[in-house]
Amino acid sequence: DFGARDLVFTPSSFGASNGTMKLYVAGDFTLQLGGGMALKLNAPKENELDDDNKGSYVKLKCGKFDGLRIDASAIFPRDWLVPRNADGTASTDETKKVEATFVAQIRDWNNWMASVNLDKCFIASNDGFGLEVQEMAYDHSDVVNPEGIKFPDGYAKDKTNLWRGFYIKRAAISLPTAWSATDQEGKGISFAVEHMLVDKTGLSANFMVENVVNYGKLAGWGFTLDKIGVEIVSSSFKKGYLNGSFKTPIADESMYYSALIQQGKNAATGASQLQWQFQLKIEENKPLKATFWKASLH
Repeated sequence: DFGARDLVFTPSSFGASNGTMKLYVAGDFTLQLGGGMALKLNAPKENELDDDNKGSYVKLKCGKFDGLRIDASAIFPRDWLVPRNADGTASTDETKKVEATFVAQIRDWNNWMASVNLDKCFIASNDGFGLEVQEMAYDHSDVVNPEGIKFPDGYAKDKTNLWRGFYIKRAAISLPTAWSATDQEGKGISFAVEHMLVDKTGLSANFMVENVVNYGKLAGWGFTLDKIGVEIVSSSFKKGYLNGSFKTPIADESMYYSALIQQGKNAATGASQLQWQFQLKIEENKPLKATFWKASLH
């Protein structure tokens, strides 16, 4: 529903008393966008009807379009993004969904963008990868794409200026709780990532980070996480890898590890799960010495 103020009616027409008509959203309502996404348009409060910086509305001047303001929230399906509680856990309330709020002043419906704020959340179906956005834009333009946009490897959809969606220029990713290690300051492991996309196909990103953890502790063992790479396309974890070293409490030398991570299925239940392939090695020509053993490992 729409509302209007200060209308003047004449025998031949009607319009605003000052020549500019403002039609505002009279109550919040939600539009389904497809792919499980929805857009909620926010209405101004009763005491904000004369404020051009509040609510969603259309302006007409002398019967012609003179501008549009959108105050809205994009709502994402839970099989894309899952809300994050204040204590850092994933919300189990199926009624709660992740929202991205934005405000835009528009003169051409097919050529506008807006800065966006996204709720803290987890990437669904990826065993607890957390997401905290720092720079994000919504692209609703057929003329240009957001400045600096890069499409990840494996992205098969439209990469031209006709692409529309949310572009995350910079965000922070936290590792799953299954990787329950901490850094030197006792904080959970997280790192920055750039150039992520959220559109009708889901979330897509391809990133690699080096020197993630220079020194950490896991169950009393010292370790490093030297490199990690992850590929997510349309909200599906495709593959990942990591490597580093660890040091046992009984040995002076470090051992080196690498791991390939792929999405697979549990053989018993058929449920989706991450599958790991680990490889361990000792530095060439350097034995692993343990002081209470009577042998060296080669």
